[in-house]
Amino acid sequence: MLKRFHPNLDKGQLIGLGYIAAESRHSRGDTVDLTLVALPARRVPAFKRNEPYGPCSGPAEARAPDNSIDMGTSFDCFDPLSHTQAAELAPEQARWRRTLIDAMAQQGFHNYHKEWWHFTYMPERSGRSFDVPITRRQR
Repeated sequence: MLKRFHPNLDKGQLIGLGYIAAESRHSRGDTVDLTLVALPARRVPAFKRNEPYGPCSGPAEARAPDNSIDMGTSFDCFDPLSHTQAAELAPEQARWRRTLIDAMAQQGFHNYHKEWWHFTYMPERSGRSFDVPITRRQR
C-alpha cells in the first residue's frame, strides 16, 4: 500500500539513495518537514487508509487528499521529481518550491536537495541537539 510514496524505486533503495537516513535529524529537534497551504485553507475529503490513491508523483487530483499548494509531488514522496530543483516541474510548482526555500532560508533553515519539504535549522551548523517544548497553539 505504501508503494505510492516511492512509485519508481524499490523500498530497499531508499536509504542508499539518501531518501531515508540511517539516523534521522528529526529526532535531534532541528529538522522539520513542511509545505505551503493557501489561506483560507480549503476543505478536503478525509484520508482513507485503504483507498487506492495514485502515486505521490502523479497528478495532484489523483494523490491522497491534501489541501496544500501543488509542489509537483506530495509530501514524503521518495522520487526524483521530489528533488528540490527537479527539471520536470511546471513553472508554477518550481516557483512555489523556491518561495518555500527562500522563506525558510531567511530563518536559518537549510533545504535537503532531494526533498523539497525537508529543512534543517543550521544558523551555526553546530551539530547540537535542541530541546524545544511544543505546546498547543491557542486559537
